[in-house]
Parts: sequence; structure tokens; C-alpha cells
Amino acid sequence: MVLTSDVVVTMGLTEEEKVQMPTHGLQQIDWDDLTSLEGRTDLDAAYERIAAKVGELVDALLERDVAAREVDPEVEREVEQVIDDLHAGDG
Repeated sequence: MVLTSDVVVTMGLTEEEKVQMPTHGLQQIDWDDLTSLEGRTDLDAAYERIAAKVGELVDALLERDVAAREVDPEVEREVEQVIDDLHAGDG
């Protein structure tokens, strides 16, 4: 699965585990500040932080993808509407 991905996100891996990860030049993002949830009492807050980071990453990837392609203006408006709709569901 990693080899077919555009971006690899890791959380709480040791340096040895990171070296062993078969990313082969893929963009790798470390969310080491979001380490193991084991033993945490603030799981809701941890899940909210993870969800926020995932949302930010999705937005960044969509923006990068749209910027790298020539997109039909109507399709671009539809993508922007989907993003706006997703954000409206956050609150």
C-alpha cells in the first residue's frame, strides 16, 4: 500500500522504524507529536487533533493537485464547493 501512495504519514515511529519504511522517495510526513494513544486519558482531544491534521493534509494535497493541473473552471468550482461543504460539516 505504501508503494502506491503519494504521501506517507507516520506517527510515533522510532528512527529505526522510519528507516525500514519502504517509502522509496515518496513524500513522508512525521506526526511525531501525535504519538501512541495507549494510556492516554484525553482520547477525544487526541482524535480531534488527528482529524484536524488529516483535514489540513487533505486540503494541502487537493490544493497542490489542482495547482499542478490544468483544470476545467467548472470542475474547479465543483471541487471548491466539495471542500467548502466538507468544512461546513466540521462545526
